[in-house]
Amino acid sequence: FTMKCHLDIPISMAEQNRPVDIGIRIRNAGEIVSGKVKVCLSIHNALEKKGKNTWVTISNVYRGSLRYDVPIIIEGAGNQEIELKKIRIYSFTRLVHVTKKCKDFGSVMIMPKIHSLGIRITEPVRNFMGDADVYDDIRPGHDPAELFGIRPYREKDKLQSIHWKLSAKMDDLMVKENSFPVACAVVILLDLQDTKKKKGKKDFSFDGFLELAASVS
Repeated sequence: FTMKCHLDIPISMAEQNRPVDIGIRIRNAGEIVSGKVKVCLSIHNALEKKGKNTWVTISNVYRGSLRYDVPIIIEGAGNQEIELKKIRIYSFTRLVHVTKKCKDFGSVMIMPKIHSLGIRITEPVRNFMGDADVYDDIRPGHDPAELFGIRPYREKDKLQSIHWKLSAKMDDLMVKENSFPVACAVVILLDLQDTKKKKGKKDFSFDGFLELAASVS
């Protein structure tokens, strides 16, 4: 048997516990039709070193280069790495087989489930003035780095905010409004040390940990 096998994963993002089509491209350069081919895939989270082996079966691999889409349910959340480890090629009678080592890699981002959480954001947090690259498109603010808009002069407006060139052109006092930066980003630090199984302690679910962090964010 003269066969080569590669991964072809067109979908880079999928939902948790939903079938993901994993493309397996097999090139059969020989004249013999294989009764079936078993492909060994190792799937694990990018933060882990070892994964669980999964065997998928493809029937009747003919001569040429063909792609086979195999639906696989990936239980874990996060960045899941998929490794093609080996293929087992069976004869047409399926009584004899040979095993060849392969090496190819791919990845799929599995989105964790989002739960509704009762989180209250206070006004001091919402209106916190800080450096940001994103500005509110509804409310003006006091950040001179970005211009929100131009409006007519109102009582109690500062003289420093008057746009003198435009005022002369419009023959009326016009005022520059500065932008309001969106509240500073909140960084959620995931301490993965507590997700490891410890003696005498209950194992913490890594997927549950990601679900909680995604729901909070």
